[in-house]
Amino acid sequence: MALMATTLDQVTLRTYRPEDLAAILEIDREFQREVGFDSPDRPHRADFDDIAGVYLNAGGQFWVAEYAGGDIVGYGAVLRIDETTARLRRFRVRPDWRRRGLAALLLQEAERFCLERGYRRITLGTTDQQQPAQAFYRKHGYVAVGEHWLTPDVREIEFEKQIG
Repeated sequence: MALMATTLDQVTLRTYRPEDLAAILEIDREFQREVGFDSPDRPHRADFDDIAGVYLNAGGQFWVAEYAGGDIVGYGAVLRIDETTARLRRFRVRPDWRRRGLAALLLQEAERFCLERGYRRITLGTTDQQQPAQAFYRKHGYVAVGEHWLTPDVREIEFEKQIG
């Protein structure tokens, strides 16, 4: 799809609706191909099967970024871990929308949501293959606090940020 000149004021962040799932899965498939995770052996991610149950009805949130024409151009979620800790999940921006401030807008909304609900610590994980994501989170005050192996060849870096 050709992208016209756009600004973030033409994007609305709103809560996920079931009819968004196909667009979300397409963005996720594209992301998986980009970072080399598109193997058929990769385990299914059950949270996409129950976004309402995993996020919306469990103390978290799942936003979609909808362009004025109705296209879903990104999304992100907050997962409740416990009374004071939340985890960022599934932050994705369509490639033709990157470097326009959309990820920062999603992150700002997620942090606002966490503060309003009394979360004081936000965690997230990103892999070695996602160097731009690591730089983005560091720029926004997240600190690497550990790592673990998701598979024998994929290492995940854990980040966290204290808020409030």
